[in-house]
Amino acid sequence: MDPETVIRTRNLRRKFGETVVLDGVDLDIRRGESIAIIGRSGVGKSVLLKHVLGLLMPTEGDVWCLGIKVNGANLAELYEIRSRAGYVFQFAALFDSMDIRENVGFFLDNHTDTPPEEVDRIVDEKLAQVGLPGTAHLMPAELSGGMKKRAGLARALVGEPEIILYDEPTSGLDPITAAAINDLINETKELTRATTVIITHDMASAYKTADRIAMLHEGRIIFDGTVEEVRATDNPYVQQFIQGRAQGPIDPLFK
Repeated sequence: MDPETVIRTRNLRRKFGETVVLDGVDLDIRRGESIAIIGRSGVGKSVLLKHVLGLLMPTEGDVWCLGIKVNGANLAELYEIRSRAGYVFQFAALFDSMDIRENVGFFLDNHTDTPPEEVDRIVDEKLAQVGLPGTAHLMPAELSGGMKKRAGLARALVGEPEIILYDEPTSGLDPITAAAINDLINETKELTRATTVIITHDMASAYKTADRIAMLHEGRIIFDGTVEEVRATDNPYVQQFIQGRAQGPIDPLFK
């Protein structure tokens, strides 16, 4: 495999009982690029991300991440993948009983030998990086939705990840806050040079943050191209989705 390809799936299939969610996903993601994976809610975008980190294993097919074959990897190899990747959850997934310092520093506190005072320094640095200086003492309940998203990103950044996976980063946010999160994604990419994977159905976010856009539909990638190619394609499924039309080949009442 090309060493510049940091994520690869081949014929990735995943079933839950009799329900087929992923049905032969082939995808390559190269080092340093930013890709948005679009598609309807419930189509399997987040399931795809979880396969990249080995949180789920394929029913059939193969997944590679950072040169490691995920399916069949041992615990040490899975730990290596996860320690080199950052995951920004859809709803931030902060621990309600912990303050922001404890949330952001969780990985360093629990999985490294980093001294507490150094963790404090790193946490303050990452909080400042995402526009939340001076918030380490606050509890998650004291943050707005946008601030929680930023705190979740700060937590993902403490390990200096080579890959950052964003799961619906603008979901539930007003347009102004969503635009600020999109700017932050771009700033983070420029600062870290990390490979960026964004799961979204927000086309404004996809257009603003991605070099490439891939559309997942009925378990497969049905289109993969640049932002310009997505806008110009005559693929009726892509056009219906990006224009947000009820009329078209995608049934608006079913996933």
